[in-house]
Amino acid sequence: MFYDPHDLNHPNSIAYIGPSVSPYYDLNPGYRMYYVDGDHDSTTRLVIDHESWIMNLKEANLYGYPIWYKLYTARAAYNMKALRPSDWNNLLNELTNNQELFELYYKYYWKNSPARPTCDAECKKRLICDCKSGRSHDRKHFCADVESKIDEESSKSWKSWFYRGLTNSAEDRTEIPASGEQTTTEFWAPIDLVVVNIGG
Repeated sequence: MFYDPHDLNHPNSIAYIGPSVSPYYDLNPGYRMYYVDGDHDSTTRLVIDHESWIMNLKEANLYGYPIWYKLYTARAAYNMKALRPSDWNNLLNELTNNQELFELYYKYYWKNSPARPTCDAECKKRLICDCKSGRSHDRKHFCADVESKIDEESSKSWKSWFYRGLTNSAEDRTEIPASGEQTTTEFWAPIDLVVVNIGG
């Protein structure tokens, strides 16, 4: 992505990098077709969609011949109305807080390779920051913003998991006594996690 140097909130251009046909570190071979606004009076000559095709390298070696198939089209996969710079910018912003969408993007980024590594929060920050920083000297601005958003989402997810776990534990440990029977009921209330550093 490229942004107006006088207003970094305004995306004004996009650069595309197509997949490589040659395999590289377990990447499936791939190619991309771009659909461009064509010849008419009000043409923009902008890319209006693109589709990526890949060959499953493992299957090609297994069966002895290549099988090419369409992996995805950009607008359908990411539910985009168009591929203008503003549309891509909106998608990148959504990737920071929509983990399911990011995992889909990451799958396509690796051309559906079964050998793709897992992508933790630091990996996610780096990928999105790279996408937003078409100009290297914009990285400081965009990376700080991306990092803070992902850290905030990670914190929310962790707290949700933590409190949900405590709530389930409380429900599991609550007992209903039989008539006339005395019992002690344990109850776990959600608490803040406290970490104490001793020594050093």
